Amino acid sequence: MGFLSSIAGFFQEGGPFMFPILLVGLFAIFVFGNRIWFLWRSNLNGNHFMARIQSFLIANNSDEAIKFCNSAPFKPLAKIIKSGLIRSPKGEKEVVHALEVTSLEEIPTLQKHTAYLPMCANVATLLGLLGTILGLIQAFKGMTALDPAVRQANLATGISIAMNTTAFGLMVAIPCLVVFSFVQSRTNKILDEIDRASMKLLDLLKAKESAETAD
Repeated sequence: MGFLSSIAGFFQEGGPFMFPILLVGLFAIFVFGNRIWFLWRSNLNGNHFMARIQSFLIANNSDEAIKFCNSAPFKPLAKIIKSGLIRSPKGEKEVVHALEVTSLEEIPTLQKHTAYLPMCANVATLLGLLGTILGLIQAFKGMTALDPAVRQANLATGISIAMNTTAFGLMVAIPCLVVFSFVQSRTNKILDEIDRASMKLLDLLKAKESAETAD
């Protein structure tokens, strides 16, 4: 109860801007949870995946390679490689086109909503600053016309609002920036694996075509 009372007092002393900042923080938590779940579902060991694809292509078994891609229906990497395998009988240009088109479809889903995290950090900071400014205005408004005792109470209330909203805004903004960096790094890891796997597939198909021509 003591902890809850302290939290309630903190919010009450911070004034009305504490609740919008809280809503921003809750929204950021929702976005972070959504992105972590989606990236976890989309993650794939690119080296192991391409090693299996390579083994199928060496065995001249493209159909099994496509079936292997189908075993990971929620993985963007598998979808992109599958599109290239399907177009492989039509030549390199068709494979490159398929890889590019599917990448343009899948990559935005990996980056979706991530930009909301730095936005939440900025909004929380600005709300905190706005609360600070309004708190200071309230603290010094009409000071000369007030009784000294009332003046002191108004000054204390205004400064409390100013300091608490700034502090709470930063308490929300800093974690938002930290988790944004984490989400961005995980997203970039998947994007790098997609690039490497696409180039690996093109190399494998070229080697396969060269071997067939030599035979």
